[in-house]
Amino acid sequence: MHYVVKAFRTNIVEGRFTSLIVSIIVVVMRVMLFTICGLPKLSFQDSSYLWQHISFFFSKPEVSFIASTSSVFIIAWIINTLNNRFSLIRIRSNLPFVFPLFFLSLHHYFLIMTSDYIAIIFLLLSFFPLLKSYQKPDSYLYSFRSSILIATASLFQVYAIILIPLIWRGERLMRGPQVRSLLSSLFGAVLVYISVFSIYFILDDTKGFLLPYNTLIDISIP
Repeated sequence: MHYVVKAFRTNIVEGRFTSLIVSIIVVVMRVMLFTICGLPKLSFQDSSYLWQHISFFFSKPEVSFIASTSSVFIIAWIINTLNNRFSLIRIRSNLPFVFPLFFLSLHHYFLIMTSDYIAIIFLLLSFFPLLKSYQKPDSYLYSFRSSILIATASLFQVYAIILIPLIWRGERLMRGPQVRSLLSSLFGAVLVYISVFSIYFILDDTKGFLLPYNTLIDISIP
């Protein structure tokens, strides 16, 4: 058993060509899923401000497939970059790249390009300033940048805004309570939404501004 674990760690977890091999396998898997199953027809709740304006770019199945595949690779690359830059896993490991790449290719639902992919990318990018601010004496600028990215992610998936209170909690655990960081992160989120509200106000569609948040309170009772 010890030999199997050691071989797995040496050849898979720390293997030099593991990422390349898995990338090829994932591409083949996704192409086969697309060829055999096609894209499933799904209906999504309108929980996005921006997706409804750009979704037509991905109306063709081939374009949606290519965009989703590219997004999966971008997500895996960002996670791997986070790990390498901030040493989240202290040993050499391909898992931060391999696992999300493989996991997001197990079902043909993942072949559809959705706003969730874009939201995840912005959420992952928000971790860069957050982790960079660790043990920084004056971290309010990093909190501001992180909240800007999270608020931008919420324009593609409104549920992403829930992460801002979690970021506050994480910062408090890392550095203790800091009022300036709290206010700067709140200001960053408000700044994004004021800009969005201004557009809806100019277009005389203030009800449309609240529409994505209806999904947060839309509870179906059987």
